[in-house]
Amino acid sequence: MQLDNVVDWIEKNAIGATMLNLSTSIFNIKIGKTPPRGETHWFNTNDSLKWASIKDMRNSDLYIFNTSETIDKKAIKRFNFDSMGSTSSIGTAINLKIVKRIPFIIPKRSAMNSFNSLLKPYFQNIKNLQTQNQHLKEARDILLPRLMTGMIDVEKLELEL
Repeated sequence: MQLDNVVDWIEKNAIGATMLNLSTSIFNIKIGKTPPRGETHWFNTNDSLKWASIKDMRNSDLYIFNTSETIDKKAIKRFNFDSMGSTSSIGTAINLKIVKRIPFIIPKRSAMNSFNSLLKPYFQNIKNLQTQNQHLKEARDILLPRLMTGMIDVEKLELEL
């Protein structure tokens, strides 16, 4: 099946699917609340996890490999996220009530498996290319300063083009 036909495929296979709202308690949803930035002990500690910020999402491709900050593992367990409001200084906020009202379709398992088989190679290729790009950036960042300072001499290099 060609990727161009995905919309047709979804319409055809959505027959027999179930329409649900998130409020049906199938999921335990937590949405983007962050400890206050002034409480620096929650961020960038030795015992930290990568924390994808809105800035990271805005500047990323499909997969986020590196984040601009980390959050302490203790913050995930101990910080009272429910004590925070649902506003944001970065952008328009969305609260849990709104998220729970968003309807979605759960397709038949056979349709999900077929769809997954169709798209999996594309996503794997995207991930592989992004990983290669990350490795190339790292190599550039190591080699360029060495080339600029003369630490690596390329004058006598013989290149075949």
